[in-house]
Amino acid sequence: GRGRAPFFSLEQRALAFANKNYSYAKNRNGSFKDLLPNHYPLGYMMLTKARKDKGNEVTKDVHNHAAAYRGIIYPFARAMRKFTGMGTTKLYKEAWSDKKEDWKSELENTELIPTTIIKDKAERTVTSYNFPRVLEDGNIIVRKRSFKKTDAIYLLEGEEEKFLTTVGYSNDRYLSQGGGYLAWTESSVDIRRGNQNFSDVLLYNIAEDKRIRLTKKTKYFSPAVSPDGKEVAVIQIEPQLKNEILILDINSGEVKQKIENPKGYTLSRVVWTPDGKSIVSIAKKDSKLAVVKFNIVAETITELTDWTGHTISAPSVRDKRVFFNASFSGIDNIYFTDLNGSKEIQQITSVPVGAFEPEATPDGKQIVFTEFTEMGRILSKQNLDDSQFRKVNITEPHLMEKYQTVANQSEGGNILDKIEPGNYETENYKGLLRGLKLHTWGFTPSIATPALQIQLTNMLNDVDIKLGGGINRNEGD
Repeated sequence: GRGRAPFFSLEQRALAFANKNYSYAKNRNGSFKDLLPNHYPLGYMMLTKARKDKGNEVTKDVHNHAAAYRGIIYPFARAMRKFTGMGTTKLYKEAWSDKKEDWKSELENTELIPTTIIKDKAERTVTSYNFPRVLEDGNIIVRKRSFKKTDAIYLLEGEEEKFLTTVGYSNDRYLSQGGGYLAWTESSVDIRRGNQNFSDVLLYNIAEDKRIRLTKKTKYFSPAVSPDGKEVAVIQIEPQLKNEILILDINSGEVKQKIENPKGYTLSRVVWTPDGKSIVSIAKKDSKLAVVKFNIVAETITELTDWTGHTISAPSVRDKRVFFNASFSGIDNIYFTDLNGSKEIQQITSVPVGAFEPEATPDGKQIVFTEFTEMGRILSKQNLDDSQFRKVNITEPHLMEKYQTVANQSEGGNILDKIEPGNYETENYKGLLRGLKLHTWGFTPSIATPALQIQLTNMLNDVDIKLGGGINRNEGD
């Protein structure tokens, strides 16, 4: 699950590393000023603590008690106090203290490699740089956003930041560069049918300072311009969730070539090799990830890494190396493998919180990447020194010692273990209302229009009955 991915606890680990301690109320309510985790990591941390101290079944008791509203005011906090002996505030404080010690101990046993900061964290406003793209002259183009400004693309020339263009709304903050162009996607919706949405490709001609909309009403993702600047590779996701790679003409947006995906991989990110003959992508199969190479000339597929349950993202190619970030060490770091398919992986960075989105400089001597902090993502770099590379032998997340916790144990066990083995005959299911159970009730405490609602569902969840009634006390006045 997500609890075994270091990305899940990213904000919490950044805050702990910076020794920033916020109250439970602030964590619960969120902030428009400070960087905080959302309710998923917060709840995961607290319930892990409760299960560790009070047993694996304690959450079942808490949920049943709270859902029954046996305490009308703050039912969850009351249930938590009843079964754990702690209210939510105290449980948060103890859970936060335990996790800080765990992360501190982890870093004490980790050999960190120093990095050089290109763009440091802001002093007051949470600011993030994403997907640095290094130009031939050594300058860097990035996506930048903050708690005060929406996404835009900037050119970094030394200490100076030059605004290039705005970026429209999108769920994906990806940015690629190649052939003199930048490429990204923006979301749009059908004017008439609001639930029909699209993901269109946008380009920016660096030399001409020109923004171009290449496609309209398409479902394209992760665009990458070819090295010669004549084509754009995209991932298309069809309504049936079939993934395929398309090669578009950079002038018209028309499809020139379709790259077959015969094994039905789910694909994320595409990047061209320097010779323009292959495309590298992150593929997903049977809930595992690998870096794969599609040769668009020979029409072959080569697996560049073994399949793994670790997260892998943001591939980039320089010369004969594929760089990417992954969670192999238990902390997201930068790695590389070769384009030949040896599947040998080398670790480049070792940072305290997380390193992402790598790109090697044109001379191949340095790697530029983003590094996570309590004030957002900063830009960092590191020399590509062969003597510091570490060969990686992957240990799957479920086998790593740090994840052998009560939070990764199933609650209630495996239901299949409770079924007596035998031969069971199949028969038609009869009984529309069989197993009908009342599972939800609610009261609307309005002075003018009080109401009561109940909801029932049958065993197969194919019948759902909702009953309700109320009175308008204003009638008859």
